[in-house]
Amino acid sequence: MKKMPLFAALITLSVGFPVLANVTLKMPYNSDLILVNGKDASGNEKIKLPNGINQVAFRYQGNFYQQDQESSFDSDVIIMTFEGFNASYSLSLPNLRTMNAAQQFNHKPQLTLTDKTGNSVPFKQGKLMKKGLQFGRDYEAEIAAYNQTSQPAALDTLVKNTPAIAPQTTSQVSNATTPVNSQVNVGQMLDFWYSQADEATRASFKKRIENN
Repeated sequence: MKKMPLFAALITLSVGFPVLANVTLKMPYNSDLILVNGKDASGNEKIKLPNGINQVAFRYQGNFYQQDQESSFDSDVIIMTFEGFNASYSLSLPNLRTMNAAQQFNHKPQLTLTDKTGNSVPFKQGKLMKKGLQFGRDYEAEIAAYNQTSQPAALDTLVKNTPAIAPQTTSQVSNATTPVNSQVNVGQMLDFWYSQADEATRASFKKRIENN
């Protein structure tokens, strides 16, 4: 009986096993991650993602000189949803040099997503908006509410895969029949749509609550 060469034997063995691979996304230097698939994140390092549809949220961060003064710029939170399989992708953002250009970008962000050969990759984008003070934002709660909407970059599979929030244990028996998790989702949705509304709509909303 002839012995099988070692190299051939390794190839033969590998045929029966799946190749473990995933998606990598290279973030640009002028970005700062906020969320990756619904979870808090930070920095702008290359990130590993599972095969399939993924969602990242980030800000554009830049500095530029205008009239001999240095200005800094942090954009609104941008959401990007894309699909990938066993490949590497790169996200590119423009190099903003003036405050006017930064404001235009903030109004309509221009993103470029490419694969390792430089071909454009389709994606959907949106914004995670909240009016008023931006400190202490609960981004995970905000994206959970966003993903229950019909916005272009919403990813409902993240909502389906999110484990239910267990109620706190107390010694008292509650007579409420509405599931706790449903109330949490309702609260998140109300917060999201209230942040999207104009002042007239907010005033009307408050008036309805006061009259009920």
